[in-house]
Amino acid sequence: RCDALGFSVAVHAIEREAVELAASVFLAARPLLRGRIEHCAECPPALAERLAQANVQVVSNPGFVYHRGERYLAAVPLETLPYLYPARTLLEAGVSLAAGSDAPVAPAEPLLGIYAAVTRMSLASRPVAPEQAVTAQQALDMHTLAAARACYRERDFGSITPRKLADLVLLSQDPMGMEPEALKAIRVAMTMVGGEVVWEE
Repeated sequence: RCDALGFSVAVHAIEREAVELAASVFLAARPLLRGRIEHCAECPPALAERLAQANVQVVSNPGFVYHRGERYLAAVPLETLPYLYPARTLLEAGVSLAAGSDAPVAPAEPLLGIYAAVTRMSLASRPVAPEQAVTAQQALDMHTLAAARACYRERDFGSITPRKLADLVLLSQDPMGMEPEALKAIRVAMTMVGGEVVWEE
């Protein structure tokens, strides 16, 4: 019904069972306008493949690995942990994967989200499902162009491209090619909105 009315559908699904149900609904309703799953915290490879088949976008929260990593290590079953916020699994399956902070549940710190996606380190510097780590470029894409795509705004935002809005930041260092642990030290040096500098160090 939502699709017939021209609305896209975003589903909040965290545990594997909820993600499986959402995947089944999206698959049954094809062809849909772009559907979306928020969080998708537990997702093994076979389920990621189903999401790709359904052309579902996922908005994940890599910053949770940092902020809540110690809790996950203590509470998440060992058989589930390898597929917790599984960025690499989703990308390898061909799922369009965006990243968000889920603020105010967690701090709105995209640079820390990039650090967490690349290192998979908790606040106490312990690895959380390190096999799900992605490259700095992939993490940056998740927080920029893929995030714009998840909002249907990729024509306006998400990359520094002619005819897009000049809403962007200048970073203190280039995250590409850095040692992963050094990513945590990157700062925003300048912010532009609509092509105008609105803040700088």
